[in-house]
Amino acid sequence: MSSAAIIVACGLTVGGFVSSSEFTTHAVTEGNRAFRAMIDTDAIGYELPDYSTLDDAQTYEPLSCTIRERGIDGEESVVDAARDLLGLATQALEQRAEATNDTVLMTFLAEIFKELGELSRAEAWFAKAGENGDRNAIIDLVVLFEEGQRIDEAAAWLAKATELGDSPSMLTLADLLKRHGRVAEAEEWYQRAIDARVPEAFQAVVALLKEQGRMAEVEQWHWRVIDTPDP
Repeated sequence: MSSAAIIVACGLTVGGFVSSSEFTTHAVTEGNRAFRAMIDTDAIGYELPDYSTLDDAQTYEPLSCTIRERGIDGEESVVDAARDLLGLATQALEQRAEATNDTVLMTFLAEIFKELGELSRAEAWFAKAGENGDRNAIIDLVVLFEEGQRIDEAAAWLAKATELGDSPSMLTLADLLKRHGRVAEAEEWYQRAIDARVPEAFQAVVALLKEQGRMAEVEQWHWRVIDTPDP
C-alpha cells in the first residue's frame, strides 16, 4: 500500500498538471482548486508551484518527503481529497493517452500507478507504451516482472523488443536469463548480441564463462567474434 505522503504529493502534482492541460475536465479543475486550498503552504515552507508541465508533475517523490516531514499527510480529510482528485486526474490522463497513443503519457501513468502500489495498472500502461515502441517502458515492465519472479514474461517482452529492432535488448535478455540460471539460453542471446555488434556483449559472455570455470571456451568465443561479419 502506498504511503499517505505519496498520495498527497501525487494529488498535488498530477492534479496540477492535468488541471493545467488542454484535456482537463471541469471536475479535475475544481477538484484541484479545492484540494490546493486544503494544503497549508506555511507548513510546507514554500509556495507550491502550479505543476503545469510534465517535468513539474514528476517531482512527486521529493515533494512526498517534505509532506511526510512536515506532517501534512496526517489529516485523513487531506488524504481522501488527494485520492479523489487522483482518480479524476488519472482518468483524464488515461483517456488522453488512449486517444493520442502518447507513450510519454503512458509511461507517466505507469510510473504514477507504480508509486501508488497499483502494479497491475502500472504493468498495463508500461505494456501499452512498449507496444507503441517505447524501449524504456519495456525495460520498466521487465523490472516489474523480474521483481515478481515472472521471468518468462520478462523474457518474452525483451524478445519482443529485439523483434522491433532493438539490438541492445538482446544483451539485456541474455543478462536476465543468466541471472536466473538459464545459461544455455543466455549464451544463445549473447551470440545474437555479438552478431549484432552490441557493445559489451563479448565481455559479458566471457565473464559468464569465467564464472563457470570454462576458460578453454574463452578463446573459442574470441574467434567467433573475429569471424562474425558486420551486420
